[in-house]
Amino acid sequence: MTSVAGSPAATGSWRDRAAVAVAVLAVLALFGANLAWWVSHDVYDTAAVTAKAKSLIASPDTRAAVTAVLDEKVVQPALSQAAGSLPGPLQSLGGTVQGQTAGLVQSAIADAVANQSVGEITSRLVADLNAQLVDGSDPITLTPTQLLAIVAPSLTNNRVVTGVVDLAEQSGCCTIVLAQRRDLPFVWQHVKLIQAAAVALPIAALGLGLLALVLARRRLRIGIVLAVGSAIAGAIVLLALWAGLRWGVDLVGDPTEGSTALVREALRVTSNVTLGDLRRQSWVLVMAGTIVAAVLVVVVNVHAKMAGAAET
Repeated sequence: MTSVAGSPAATGSWRDRAAVAVAVLAVLALFGANLAWWVSHDVYDTAAVTAKAKSLIASPDTRAAVTAVLDEKVVQPALSQAAGSLPGPLQSLGGTVQGQTAGLVQSAIADAVANQSVGEITSRLVADLNAQLVDGSDPITLTPTQLLAIVAPSLTNNRVVTGVVDLAEQSGCCTIVLAQRRDLPFVWQHVKLIQAAAVALPIAALGLGLLALVLARRRLRIGIVLAVGSAIAGAIVLLALWAGLRWGVDLVGDPTEGSTALVREALRVTSNVTLGDLRRQSWVLVMAGTIVAAVLVVVVNVHAKMAGAAET
């Protein structure tokens, strides 16, 4: 005999299907919550990222790239503009002064950079750019003063260097555009959205999980679905990290531009120093889900044996 609509059997079947569907949605929300929480609380935490970056073995190329950008994008244009603004008869003299001043500035920068570790320069670069990325600035830029503070803060007392930097600031010629927001990876294009998701998705995952348990007639079985799903959600992230998936750092900007190297290095460092947090979170999901699922399977088997014994 088939069950008719409204009968206890039909109602129970509908509840079981709905409970499974809601449980699947809860697992999907948990998967998203894991990623959103990591990005919002680790990747977007400029202070923590900067502190971790100091202990990272940075690439020597970063120091060379920052120094080259300061010379090519600030020092040379500022001096050229100053020499070009002189009256015609003084143009040749201006060119001579420009060459001598450029040599003094380059020498001062080289000495100051040589007295610092690569990690110090990299951590300052990461701190400055990460703050802009999180605050939503568009485009991502560095002023001459900011760039000098990243390369060599000690040079703020050097009159020749600060004079050239002040000239660059006043002329407005030398603000460096590192990247447009639209060209950045997803997590940096939609900061506010991810911060909201980091709050909403954990609540949604918990609420949907509880709703699935309320709907289910066999709550232990739905509990197993939720536990196994949680373990799978964590395992997928771990497998992605093991496979080396990243967020497209090498696709940012024009690789022929020296300033692009600064953005890529800052994003790469941020990724490297925070991935450990995501890995730990995902392992927690895998371990907790596996343990809970195993316990619930044992409980279900015990109940089944007790029911079988009672029938006999």
